[in-house]
Amino acid sequence: MKKCIILIIGVFTSCENIKKEEEYSPFWVCNCEEKKKLELFISSSIKNANNMSDEEMEDVIQQLHTIGYKSICHQKLFIMKNVGIDWNKNKLDSCEIIPSQW
Repeated sequence: MKKCIILIIGVFTSCENIKKEEEYSPFWVCNCEEKKKLELFISSSIKNANNMSDEEMEDVIQQLHTIGYKSICHQKLFIMKNVGIDWNKNKLDSCEIIPSQW
């Protein structure tokens, strides 16, 4: 019986040493050229998107921003940790930005 218990304990403690595979999540990233295109898209679309009603323009601009970066910018996979992006393992180019951080 003791050998069985020792074997079970050994199995459970050895599982802690198994390295968990890294998790990846995609995020939208805009480089300098894409950011300029996104800014042009938003500024040129604001007048057409304004339906002259009581709709809050902040909501319209936010929606234009979302549509713009999902159609203009590219996706990049980031290694994640418990609290979000692991910035020690992920690097952005000096010209890249994640649009949700604006």
